[in-house]
Amino acid sequence: MALYWKDLSLCRATLPNDHVTKGERVHCVIPEAAQKELLNMLFLCPLSQSRIGSEHIWVTQGERIIHAGSDEFCQHVACMLQQRGLLANLTLKENLLLPALYSDQKDVLQRAEQALPYVADFLDMQDKLHEKAGERPPYVHALMSLGHCLLKKPAIVVSQHMHLGMEDEYAKKFQRKMLRALKVWNPGVLYLSRSRTAQVNMPFDRTHVLKCHAGMEWQ
Repeated sequence: MALYWKDLSLCRATLPNDHVTKGERVHCVIPEAAQKELLNMLFLCPLSQSRIGSEHIWVTQGERIIHAGSDEFCQHVACMLQQRGLLANLTLKENLLLPALYSDQKDVLQRAEQALPYVADFLDMQDKLHEKAGERPPYVHALMSLGHCLLKKPAIVVSQHMHLGMEDEYAKKFQRKMLRALKVWNPGVLYLSRSRTAQVNMPFDRTHVLKCHAGMEWQ
């Protein structure tokens, strides 16, 4: 399986055409506003009634083409976001299982529940699952985002730079966990950051920088 994009315009700038296959690591250096626009195209285009994402972004499975924003697309592609997405009134366990609860596939929740003990152990959260999420630091939000991906194990992961807002100790700790998980699970990774020099310690196969159209400048 591979994720493709072509003729993709973000915030009136152009992202070079490319793709990510299983096991590949591709780094895209783009401003935060363009990252949000890309994520909307990938996962929310039916909700926003936009056809841009589905026309220019897709995954292939054998000879099949699955367009961005569809339910089937989201079964194969997951995201790790910088934003804090925990529901404070739910437990950490409930937050981890929440995406599976809304899946149209009947067996997704069952498989997520079976994998949960192993994922919680990997995240060092096995003793905290029944705690209310409440207010948590960026490190825990990043762990939960990684946990969602580990429960789902998609072929492709689109990840923002997850270390923002973390103290150095926790940024390095999270980075080790993420790289260890990626090494074992080996998905394709499309990594989004605002800087070519982002401290990721991940070897990339290719790096692209979003280019402004002629006469344009980033604000």
